[in-house]
Amino acid sequence: MSSSESAALDVLVMVLERTHYALPLDRVLEAARRVTITPLPAAPAIVLGLVVHRGVPIPAIDLRARLGQPARAAALGDHLVIARAARRNVALVVDQVLEMRSLDPSRIHPPVVPDPQIAGIAVVEDDLWMIEDLDALLSLEEETALDRAMEASPR
Repeated sequence: MSSSESAALDVLVMVLERTHYALPLDRVLEAARRVTITPLPAAPAIVLGLVVHRGVPIPAIDLRARLGQPARAAALGDHLVIARAARRNVALVVDQVLEMRSLDPSRIHPPVVPDPQIAGIAVVEDDLWMIEDLDALLSLEEETALDRAMEASPR
């Protein structure tokens, strides 16, 4: 299929440490200001804890740690992106949510260095946007450890 026949990819654009990341919009449920995150003992290191989304506890993922960005303290302007990962809904902690945007498929390229977290790289104006692969967000071992931690957590 030629790029002219391919549909645009609608994404939610967010920022971590001045790097733009994009999530396919069909996986995004909601974006909101960061709320209190309740610690979850025995959870994988990238899980900051739990947040309640529409009455259901879901894991808050430290996207900075997953994507190799430097750690930083929580800030008032932080956002949560509630999204559908491979096996569960998650709350991704990001610095800021910017906008929804349609990307021309001809501007999306495979990562230069293979990275399971990055599905592609979009060239937008004079910038590169990393397209996050939510299906690779948590490894099977992390999913299993997270399941155990959530089962052991008082509700």
